[in-house]
Amino acid sequence: TGGGNIDADPLFVDSEHCDFHLQPTSPCIDAANGYTAPEFDYDGNTRVDDPATLNTGYGDPDYADMGAFEYQP
Repeated sequence: TGGGNIDADPLFVDSEHCDFHLQPTSPCIDAANGYTAPEFDYDGNTRVDDPATLNTGYGDPDYADMGAFEYQP
């Protein structure tokens, strides 16, 4: 419950082996609060808008991804 949360499998690449990058169909893509998301992800990538995913996030930008790693289309 609460705003900004999801109740779905985040679809990590391989969480069993600590790879928390997002798969292309992850519900976390373009779904974060852009006001609080850092400018760069854990790999040093900037936030990018995935053109294949509807932006369901909010803030500026409204396309930041949830989690430590920004999906790189």
